[in-house]
Amino acid sequence: MVNKGRLAPLEALRGIAVLVVVTQHVLLAFSPATSGLLAADRTETSIIGSSWFVLMNGPAAITFCFVLSGFVLSWALFTEGDTNRVARSFGKRLPRLAGLVVVTTVGSYLLFRYGQYQFSEAAAVSGSVWLKNFGFSGWTADFQPSLEGALLESVATFFMPVYTYNGLLWTMQHALIGGLVVLPTAMLLSLSLGYRWATAGAVAILLAAVLLYTSFLFPFLAGAVLSFVLSRYRPRLPMILALPVLGAGLYLLGFLLPLGSYAWVSQAPPGLKDYAATLLHSAGSALVIVAVLCSAGLYRRLDRRIWWALDRISFPLFLVHPLVICSASSAVYLDLSAQGTGPAALLAAMFAVSFGLSILLSVPLAWLDHRWCAWLEETARQLFPDRAAQAAPPQPLAEVAPPRKSAAISVGNVVDLRPPPLARPMAPPIDVASAG
Repeated sequence: MVNKGRLAPLEALRGIAVLVVVTQHVLLAFSPATSGLLAADRTETSIIGSSWFVLMNGPAAITFCFVLSGFVLSWALFTEGDTNRVARSFGKRLPRLAGLVVVTTVGSYLLFRYGQYQFSEAAAVSGSVWLKNFGFSGWTADFQPSLEGALLESVATFFMPVYTYNGLLWTMQHALIGGLVVLPTAMLLSLSLGYRWATAGAVAILLAAVLLYTSFLFPFLAGAVLSFVLSRYRPRLPMILALPVLGAGLYLLGFLLPLGSYAWVSQAPPGLKDYAATLLHSAGSALVIVAVLCSAGLYRRLDRRIWWALDRISFPLFLVHPLVICSASSAVYLDLSAQGTGPAALLAAMFAVSFGLSILLSVPLAWLDHRWCAWLEETARQLFPDRAAQAAPPQPLAEVAPPRKSAAISVGNVVDLRPPPLARPMAPPIDVASAG
């Protein structure tokens, strides 16, 4: 179901990516040799280098979220031409992200304050460097938590590399800057219609420059460019073609090091090898988005309530799960280890506790986030109303031209209020009923 320019099945993919991040951190904490993500933990049986590594490749999953953010932030502008919605997104970006960051950072302070973190003791048993260092957050043994420090850090983390209370907050600065850069970039792309070759050249130069000098922005801009292209020239993929495209995207997202199935990356030119992960993860993310958006069959299978629910809890789940792993999961790990529980059963228990409790806590946090975002949206609409709300009073019903169906959002019953098609005609809409 497409609602107000929001592509629910694509957003659901963000929730799947967050599940991959949680999987990676559970393994890093309690079975570091399984994934082999860190060189010190790598053994011959580590999964890294296998295409199955996509199931626990946290860096690739985070890049996918960045590409998807660039895509969906630009989509409303390219499909509806509503610049006021872009202005609202720009203004809401920081407070939208900061709401849950403040809540979870204060929660981490309380866990420190009342001695509920047991990651150091658990790391001594599991041998996890990641767990010992509190998720590489910059935490040290002489750290003194305070409420004032937690509140200050929950805002400062968006502007400087401080994330002592939660190691995953390093992504917030990237998410903020990436989102703010994507929106004006999308505006420029929308103004460049009719100058296709000049636009293509400028985009290529921009992406190359970003890759070389600020590579973390590359996925965001790649997502915006993909959104621009697919909103106008989207192909129709039957299932027999969509599945190989999806498989190719997942294969690229399984890369981290030129090992095993990805040994061929070591043959890349030295200049490109340094950016191989960024390029392959961005390309893999783009292929996954293309497969889902251009195949009515895949789109329909992800357009269901369970995936909507996963999308709704994805952001709180991303923020809260490191706190759960370092507190409750670590405590259970110590108890079960002391009882002599076998490695397989112990790891299964860690997955159950970490996922179960993190999802449970994410539900009320998602409700809080929803209320916060609704208030932000209402406030922003007062400053930047929808384009339709600003238009002149409607003509009598008999004189109003019948609406035409959107070719850009082609799944669902959507009315397109844009002016006539620009530049070249768009791809024909996807027929859900006849999809493979």
